[in-house]
Order: sequence, then C-alpha cells, then structure tokens
Amino acid sequence: MRKNKLIDLRNQIASIMVLFSIATGLAQTTPDSKKPSDEQLYSLADKYLRSSIQKEVKPDGEVFLQREMGDYLALANKKNAVTSKPDLVEKHDELECEHNGELLKEYLNRPHPSVKTMVKYFTEASKEFDVPVEILMAAGQVQSNWAQVSSSFYGSWGVMGLIESDYNNQIAIAAKLIKSTPEAIKTDAKTNIRAAAALLKSYQKKTNPKGLEDWFDATRELTGLKDEEMKTSLAERFFKVIKVGSKTVTLWKEIIDIKGNAVTIPSNKNSKSSTAKISAVQATAAVDYPDALSRITSCNYGVGRNGYGIDYYFVHYMATGTYEGAISYFNDCSRTTPTSAHYCIRNSDGQISQVVREADRAYSQGVSGYPQWNGAGVSTEHEVLATNLSMWDSQPMLNAAAALAIDVCDRNGVPKTRRVTNGNRGIYGHNDVNTGTDCPNLTTARWNVLLAKIAAGSTTNVPVPTAPTAGQVYVSTPVNFTWDSAVSNADYRIQVSKSNAGWNDADGFTSAAAPNSTVVVNDVVNTVKTYSWNATNSAVSESPVGGTVYYYTIRSYSAATGTSKYSAPVSFTPKSAGCTLPGSTSITVDNLAATLAGAWTSTSATAGYIGTDYIHDGDTGKGTKSATFTPSIPQRGKYEVFINFTAGTNRPANVPVDIIHENGTSTVTVNQQINNGTWVSLGRYNFSAGSAGKAVIRTAGTTGVVIADAFKFTFIDCLPENTAPAASFTPTAAAVCEGQTVAYTSTSANATSYSWSFPGGTPSTSTAANPVVTYSTAGTYDASLTATNAIGSDTKTITGLVTVNPAATATVVAGFTAPLTELAIGESITLTNTSTGATAYAWTFPNGSPSASTAANPSVSFTSAGLKTVTLVASNACGSNTYTMTFCVGSNTTTALETFEASAGRFTQAPTTSGSTVGIAAASTLARATDGFKTGTASLKAVLYDNTSVATDWLVRLLSGGGTPANNQAFVGNQGSFGFWLKTSTANAGATVTAWIDDTDGLEELPPQTIINNGAWNYYEWFLPTAAGTTITTGNGTVNGASVTLDAIVIKQSNTANTMTVWIDDIQHNYISGCSGTRKMLDIADVEEVKITKGLVAYPNPTDGILNLSLENNTKSDVRLYNASGQQLLNTTFEGAEQQLDLNGFGRGIYLLQVIADGKTITRKIILNK
Repeated sequence: MRKNKLIDLRNQIASIMVLFSIATGLAQTTPDSKKPSDEQLYSLADKYLRSSIQKEVKPDGEVFLQREMGDYLALANKKNAVTSKPDLVEKHDELECEHNGELLKEYLNRPHPSVKTMVKYFTEASKEFDVPVEILMAAGQVQSNWAQVSSSFYGSWGVMGLIESDYNNQIAIAAKLIKSTPEAIKTDAKTNIRAAAALLKSYQKKTNPKGLEDWFDATRELTGLKDEEMKTSLAERFFKVIKVGSKTVTLWKEIIDIKGNAVTIPSNKNSKSSTAKISAVQATAAVDYPDALSRITSCNYGVGRNGYGIDYYFVHYMATGTYEGAISYFNDCSRTTPTSAHYCIRNSDGQISQVVREADRAYSQGVSGYPQWNGAGVSTEHEVLATNLSMWDSQPMLNAAAALAIDVCDRNGVPKTRRVTNGNRGIYGHNDVNTGTDCPNLTTARWNVLLAKIAAGSTTNVPVPTAPTAGQVYVSTPVNFTWDSAVSNADYRIQVSKSNAGWNDADGFTSAAAPNSTVVVNDVVNTVKTYSWNATNSAVSESPVGGTVYYYTIRSYSAATGTSKYSAPVSFTPKSAGCTLPGSTSITVDNLAATLAGAWTSTSATAGYIGTDYIHDGDTGKGTKSATFTPSIPQRGKYEVFINFTAGTNRPANVPVDIIHENGTSTVTVNQQINNGTWVSLGRYNFSAGSAGKAVIRTAGTTGVVIADAFKFTFIDCLPENTAPAASFTPTAAAVCEGQTVAYTSTSANATSYSWSFPGGTPSTSTAANPVVTYSTAGTYDASLTATNAIGSDTKTITGLVTVNPAATATVVAGFTAPLTELAIGESITLTNTSTGATAYAWTFPNGSPSASTAANPSVSFTSAGLKTVTLVASNACGSNTYTMTFCVGSNTTTALETFEASAGRFTQAPTTSGSTVGIAAASTLARATDGFKTGTASLKAVLYDNTSVATDWLVRLLSGGGTPANNQAFVGNQGSFGFWLKTSTANAGATVTAWIDDTDGLEELPPQTIINNGAWNYYEWFLPTAAGTTITTGNGTVNGASVTLDAIVIKQSNTANTMTVWIDDIQHNYISGCSGTRKMLDIADVEEVKITKGLVAYPNPTDGILNLSLENNTKSDVRLYNASGQQLLNTTFEGAEQQLDLNGFGRGIYLLQVIADGKTITRKIILNK
C-alpha cells in the first residue's frame, strides 16, 4: 500500500464538474450564470482553513484527502462557571441541543474521499439500485456538501443525512437492505450513499417512474423527517439543486460544480384538505418577532420562565443537519428528551421560524445546576453546515440574524454585546457559557461580522404606529392613522394590506414595485404624522370595507437619517357603513354563570383566571362533563370569541370547544398547556340577538385536567338585516343502498325557515334545518330546499342527487395478504388488498406508523414490539366487512456462531475432499489467521492447493467440529437467516460456496452461491424454510428443529487446476427476537393438515404448466394461487366443475392452490416442474 505523502494541493486540485439533468432547492443553490469562480472558492477555502492536505491513492485508484480541522471548528473548553447555583426549578431546564463538535472533528479529521471518488460512489449506487443519480448528488449536497459527517442533534448521519431516531431508524432499515451494518453507514461515505440509494428505491411506489418528477414522493420519504411540511420543503431543496445547480468548495479544497437543468419541481405535494376543526394554537399562533413564520410547537419546552426575565441571547450554529430537520425535530412530541430553540434561521434566504414563544423556556442551553440559561435565555439555531464554507458568509442569513437579535434585545433591554463572562446580560455563543456540550463556534472573525451587522441596524428611526380607535374606523368616514417618530422633518410611506403574511421590515407588504393583490394602500405622506384613508387614487386601490381585517405599516426617510425599516404591522377592523354600535361591545361570561353537566370542582390555585375562581373536571368522567357559556347578545352582528383559562403541563392539548352561532356549530381544539391567563381567539362568528349563541367546553377525548374559566364575545361589525336568503345544502350527491339514510344539512344564508322535498324518501317533506331521510327502493331521486326569511325565499333543486342501489348485489368481502407476519421494529411492509366488492378501505395499525390509512394497499411499520392486530374494514355504499391479521413485531437479533477472535473455533479439521471424485493437495491448510478479517482482528483462512495438474472438479469441505454435528453450536432453525462474510485472494472463476446444516432429520445443503472474486469482503446469506425468502431446497426441504447445527462450509469448483485462498469471518444467525419463528403467510406444513372430505381434484400434479381443476360441486368458486412464502400470485373466479389454469408464467417450485366454494376453503400443494 502506498504511504501517505504530505503535499501542498493549493495549485494542484482541479475542479470536478458534475453534470446532470434535473429539477429543485437549497442553501447555496446558484444559477449557472451567477456561480462563483474557481478562484473565489479556492480563496474561501484558504480563508477558513490553513492546515496542510495529505493525499492517498488507493490500489483501486480511489483518492482520499486528509487535513486537521480543530482550528477551523473553533471548539472551546467549558469555562466561566457561574459561582453560585440557583435553586433547581425543573430537570428539563438543564437540557440542551447536543451538537457534539468533538465527534464532528473526529469524523472530519479522517481521510475523506475526493470529489472524483464521491462521483464514482454516487454513480455506482445509482446503477446498483436503479435510482436517479441526480437525486443522490443533490441530496448529498444539501445534507452535507458531500462530506461524511457525524450525527446532527436530531440524528441525521453522513453524506446523505440518514436518520437514526425514535420515530424513524432509516439506518437500521438500510443496513438490512444493503446487508451491511449501521456502524458502516455512519462512518463510511460509500456505504452511506449506497444506503440512501437503497432507501430511495424502497420508497418508490410507482411501478414505472417516467421522470424525475415521479421520484418526488420517494425523495420526501428519503428526508426521513416526521413533519410533513418540512419533509416537502427539504425535498424541494433537493430538487432545486437539480434544477438551478450549485457550486461549492469542500473542506479539502476541491470544487463541487453541479450543472442545473430544467425540471419541474412538483408543487403542493403535501396539501391537506380543509376541515371544520382548527387548532386554537394555529388560530392564534402569534409570533413575538413579526418577520418570523409561526411554527410554534406544542411540546419540548417549559411553560413560562419560572421567575426569570430575558437576560441572554444565544447564538447556535447547527454544524450538521438542516433548517427543516431542526424544525421537524423540535415539533416532534414523541421524543423523550424535550430539547428545542426559540427560533431557527434558514441559510439560503434568511427565513425565520419561531418554534417556542419568548414567554416560555426553550430547552437549548442547559447544564446541570444552572437552569437560568434556559430560564433567562432566547435561543436561535442558524443553519450553517460546517462542511459548506459558502454558508458562513450567507448575507440573507446574517441580515436576518442581526435583525432578529436587534428586535429581541431591544424589546427586552438586553445589551447587544457579546459576553464571555457567565452571568452578564448580553449575547452568547453556545460555548461561551458553562455548558455540558460543545459545538462548532463562531471564531473572532465570524463574531465580528455578525456583531457589526447588529450594530449597523440598531439606529432607532422606525416610526411607532397607533391603531385606529373604534370611533375612527367607520367606513362612512375616513380611517385615520397616526404615529410617532423620532426623526425631524421626515417623509413617510404607509402601506395597508389585507394580509400580513408577506411583510418584511425592508419592503413592507410588497417587495415589488407595484403592490401585490393584498395591498390596498401604498402611499406617500409628506412631513405630517397622520394619514386619512378614504377614496381611491393612484396609490389607493380600494376604500375600506366593513368587517375586514387590515394591517398597516409605516417607514420614515430623510436626507439626515436615510430610510428606516418598516414598523411591525398593526391590525384593525373597520365597521360597516351605517353600523350602530351596541350599548356593550364586549360581553364576558364567567364560569359562575355557566351551565354544567357532571361534577366540576372550583379552585383558585393557579393565577390567571377571571373573576373569583375557575373550575376543572378533575381529569375524571371524560365525555360526560361539559360547561356551557351563554352570552346575552345585545345586537345581531359579527363577534370575535375569546377563551381564558389557567394553563399548565397537566392540562390537555386537545380540549374541544363548540361555538354555536347563526350558521351552525364550529369546533375549535384548544391547547390548555400554554397561554396562561390570556384571551385566546377562537375565531369570528355571526350571532343573533338574545341567548341562542353559546360556547361549550367538552371533555370527550381529553387526557388531563380540563379548565373552564371564562369567555369573551367582542363586537366586530353589523350584519345586514335586509338580505334575501340564498338556499344551499349538502350533500350534492349521495349513493346508498335500499333501507339506508341520507343526512341533509342546510348551508343557506340568511334563512329563518326551511321547506324540503324528498321524492322517494321517508319523510318525503321536512321543515327541519338538517333532516335525515330513509330511501327504501332502488332508483335515482331529486332533492330540493326552499329557504325563507322576512324578505323572501329562494329554492335550490339538485336533480338525481341520490342513487339507491339494490341491497342484494353489494356484498363486501374484506381480505389482504402480507409479505411477512414477523418483522422488526421500524421495518416497513406493504399490504396487498384482496377485498372484493369494496369501494373504500379503513385500516388501523396499533402502534403503527401510520396509525391508520384509507389507501388500498398501504405501507406500515411498527414503533414497538409485541403482537399487533391489523384491521381492515372494507366497505361500499351498502355495507362493510372486516378482516384482521396478527403480526409479531420484535428486534433484529444476531447470534454469532463463530468470530475466530480467539481460535479457529470448531473448524479444527484440515480441509477434506470427502464426497467428491478428486481430492485436493494434503498441503492445504485451514486455520485462524490475522492477515485478513471483516471485524475484530482475525478470521478463518483456507489455502486450498490442487492435487493434480489436470483440470478437475473440486468439492472441498471445511469441517466444523471435526465433522461431528453434536459438537457444533446450535441455533433455532425455523426462523431468520444463516450467513457469513467471505473474501478471496485467488478464487477461480465460477467457484461457489454453500453450507451443510443438520436438524436431526437429515442433512440439508444450502443452495450454492457464486463466490464474488473482487478481493473484498462479501456477505453470503441463506433464509431458513419458514422465514421470508426461503432458500433451502435440497435434502428433505425442511429445517424445523429447535437445535440446528452447522456441519460444514463447502466450496465447489468445476474443471480447475489452480490454487484458491479464502478468508471466512463472523458466521452468524439473524432473526426477529420475541416472535414464534413462523415468519410467513402460508406454510406447506399447514396445507398438509387441511382435511376436507368433499373438495378439489387437481391434475396432473406435479404439472409441466397446465393444471386441470375438478370441483365436486358445480358452483361458482374463487381460485387463488400462492407461492411458498405466502405471496398471492393469482386470484380468479370460475363457474362449473372443470377449469384449466395456465401456470407457464411462473417458475419451477412448490405452490399453494386455494379454492373457496360454498363457504368452504380447500387448499392443496401444487408442484410445477417446468
């Protein structure tokens, strides 16, 4: 092997051009026309890294580079401990995000494949698993910039960012797919890429993908993330790299240049249908920083600050992982360690997501004994890959980070100064405080860039807007705006928008020259600090509309101070023209006035309630208790409904609250673990005058103490009293069977009474708002509704709305098959639906991921061990049928039979030719050796010499235990697989390897496998007869013993006169522990036990391809054919006593024929000899 040589690569490294066609996004994606030059990237590498580069060329031509990374990563020792420990508040306050910079340094200090070698790995993996190389390259660029890195804090590993976590263990799944180990996937770049390719292939559900777009869903799964929105976002970033291209430099001063090519990025792949139920967290997920997106988590944080104020601003750099991965992880409520951060900042465009409210504690910066770091800190995670040097200088990220730091610090009086002495108020890096972990930190130069931006953006010249008061916002008079400003003689620009979603402090509501569709005012105000919005003009697109929520923002500009940032948006809602305010615009209903069902308990234990107390359900009697709050509405109108409660960690996060209003009932889900003592908006609704409107707190489906305290109903706008009704109803189409019902719901506007007509239904007419009608006779029927009020009436008729099917023709039979009934935790299987007569499917998967599905053929994995009963309810309009199957879920277990670490084990006898016609030379040896091994330090080495100069056949046995099976190590022979690792040095072409095993009823030979003569370790595996993928076919074909022994490893070679040297290591038995060992669907042994007196004749059996069936009863029959592993191959129906089946399309082997007739099931074994 060539020794490492220290060289200077400054002027020797060429740019590796990676060319491919594709489509879509990421930090540092760059159109080809705007890519940096090679010299710019080389300068960037020299800017950050000064260590020399070593180069090693392997015998196969692969190139590896190595350099020291310690100074670059700027890891710091733990220091500056606070001298006194405050009282511990909660153990979670001592948690933090584990970035583990020391492990990253260890990984990056290792020899790393060059860019050219990495291209080879991507190309080979693409060909091996038949997946697009473009996706592999793009994903590797986004996740790691083609570097084999250690784990991110959320569990992504290596070049491809494969996940190892509680909710998704991609690494374990991939290890099985590629027959490798999780450790190899984590540490070896080539194995990591192969693992990703295998996973991508397994995620592809389309049978014939025609282009890259058809791989988008599989790419979403490759991200490994749990959050659906983040999964889509990260997949779009991969595709954007394909579409736009990317040019970056590695830590080893090589250029990765990915050429972009036009491709369509699939849009809205994870759209979710709208629902009447909305989350109160979503409805009121107001952010503390106006420019942040709300991705507020409902877990992984502490409520409140436990007496601390905000004293510290923490700057974290992720080093490994992605923005999407961090947000998905922080929102994962299934985790046992609730770490989090307040904000995440994306590198490519500076997008900011708020995950935890500033009023609460994120678990990001803790250390044992010092809960104040989380209690008094606001934490930020910046998306910077330590392996992508371009990301350190991302101006969008730095600008956004500076603006966020300014806003948080100014609002809380935190000095905008970097601190290194613990306890001083200010800005800290992760390693600046006494903390339990390390992470790649900001160097002095990097700190100076960020702090300079913070200082430059701190000038206070942003106007302070005042919200228009209620008396000013009638549409009949102008809406008047006022504001304060510290700038003298400034001019101002005001913007008014119907949405604040697109606001930023640089451009206001619009970044374009002309307003977007939501901006209704974009006007200039000269000198004065007031503005009157009324008539339209060139800068005003419409006048105020009553009942509409608007937002306005303002900025100043002058010669002396320049242009300020835009102020944070202020919301207001004008009233309709002519609207008279009620005497009281806010009605509060306390729990003392509530109508209660069930026993509720009064208390004042937690502050934040309205009035003298609040009540709770004691976490008992779920579903039987409710609290109804009835306001006395003084005037018909639109009201906003608010709820107040005392929050706590023992409260439910899913309290159902029904709002009963003019248009029906809306249910809002309220999280009572957050927003203590805060009026939380539940939406705006129309209420009639009087007491018909209500708000009802229910306890059904909750776990925890449900709180009922107070509701507030705030008048928003008047409603028109002189509008004619508009008839409308649902459903607009329905299909049922004879004797079934259709439930109708009026969705009419402004109606006070209803008149329905239902030809063919019972009742045939109704005056109810929401009637239920029964249809007894097959046919097609109309339905109509006349809606009436004091002004008039309106009629809507839908012709042919209801289709009634005859009940007798709609039988549903549910059924499905599975490739396995034993599987490992996290192992995914796809179920094949065999139901008949069904149009809809409802699956339930206990402890499954997903837990339920409506797909025809869903895929599922399980998150815990044990017996899992999967239920399928197949249905159509006339009825349903249920089918269940029980699965055993356990752990992948490996039993080492021989490792050869201490000795040759049971392989103590010299190689023998017993059983063959010619021998091998007596000089042949079999012994433990240390010159080659798969793991550990030794293996079993066989040097086999031919005993003749004439080419002859070999059959060489490497005997175990002197050939005495009783002395061999036993293993369970009716489950799992048997295998070992083997490497050759001088194997002859065409050599095969197998093993002989003994289960006490005869010797079984495992089917020979061709020896791979590539000088590398390769794994050879055989599945046992009742396991998935049965491969034992010789002997008596069964291995059922509870004590199975290895007799010999056998090497065969035809017509040879050469020498062969092989190494064997890690002989092992793999299976699913905790299960019965029948990893199957149907078993031939089961078939032989079927006893049916009147049944089936199948002939000839064995058959050469055509199978004749004769059924004694001349009836309609269902015929199904399975292979020995239980996979269904054929499903057909025949009538009569005789039928022919053409089996020429199937391979030679044993099959199971199943016939269902007259309610009986007949099963027979069929042998196909073609």
